[in-house]
Parts: sequence; structure tokens; C-alpha cells
Amino acid sequence: MIRVGVVGAGLIGRERLDAVKKLAPKGLPVTIGGVFDASAELTQKAATDYQTQAHESLDALLAADYDLVVIALPHDITVPIALQALKGRGKVLIEKPMG
Repeated sequence: MIRVGVVGAGLIGRERLDAVKKLAPKGLPVTIGGVFDASAELTQKAATDYQTQAHESLDALLAADYDLVVIALPHDITVPIALQALKGRGKVLIEKPMG
């Protein structure tokens, strides 16, 4: 089973959560492992809506055992978070091109 952690629970983060959720019914071994957003309210809402773990911090999400981390954040804060995720994870999907 491929476990996915999602950083960012705004519009695009929720689209990524929707996309992952739609894979399991198609027989693909993918599940949402957890979510974190700087807004505790958005984190909890996404965790409830997608029946997954709400992480209280970015560090907590990155310390969890995920096979892939999706970063769905505004471009101006993505790079440092992506670098932090890459240090311990290796498999990171950045939502937008960082051109």
C-alpha cells in the first residue's frame, strides 16, 4: 500500500486529496495517510472529510511513515518546505512548477 501525506488543505490540497481517494476504488494500492495545513481548522476539516490523520505540525507529518508527500502550497512558501521534505523523504510531489 502506498501511503500519501498531503501538506496543504486549501483548494489545491483538497483536489490532491480527492485524486488520491479516487484511486483505491479503481483497485490501485494508494491511501491517504495524513494531512497538515498551517490552519488547524483546515487540517481538521480535511482529516474528517477524508477519514485520515490530522497532523499538528509539518514536522509531525514529515516524521510519519509516508511513501510520498504532496506539497500543495502557495509558491512563495513551497521551496523551504519541499527541501525539508526531501531531506527525509525522497519522494515529493510539488503541486506547481517552481520556474
